[in-house]
Amino acid sequence: MDLTRLLDEREISRLTLGYASALDDKDWRAFRALFAEEVEIDSQGLGKGPAARMTADAWVERVRSSVEQFDVTVHYNTNQQIDVDGDRARCRAYGLAVHEYREGAAPRRFVVHGDYVYSFRRGAAGWRISGVKLLFRLREGEPPKGVTGAAR
Repeated sequence: MDLTRLLDEREISRLTLGYASALDDKDWRAFRALFAEEVEIDSQGLGKGPAARMTADAWVERVRSSVEQFDVTVHYNTNQQIDVDGDRARCRAYGLAVHEYREGAAPRRFVVHGDYVYSFRRGAAGWRISGVKLLFRLREGEPPKGVTGAAR
């Protein structure tokens, strides 16, 4: 394995870990900086309908409006399997997302387990996420009213 490939894999790993951190910090500027201008989002695993192409700004707003309904979130992104092919790459990672919110006086939790499948493109600004597929397989609890599916 050559140094260029290792550096590419390191940058891709940084982007996937940054995805989780930005969500938990509710840092929407940092979250937006992870993405190419246009993204392919497949959140069928969350019961969100078919895959769709959208601007990164539209995706960030969709995620923001959902995540901000929770008091606290903790997203884990582990066991990354990264494949680089020229200026394109793919990463499959285990995902665990814990969400806490209040319903009346009682704290409630909503947890999802599964996989994130990320696609990447390298451009003038370096590697960026160009697609996200959410394959959550197990749910615990229910999200707040008005939030369908799971952690974005």
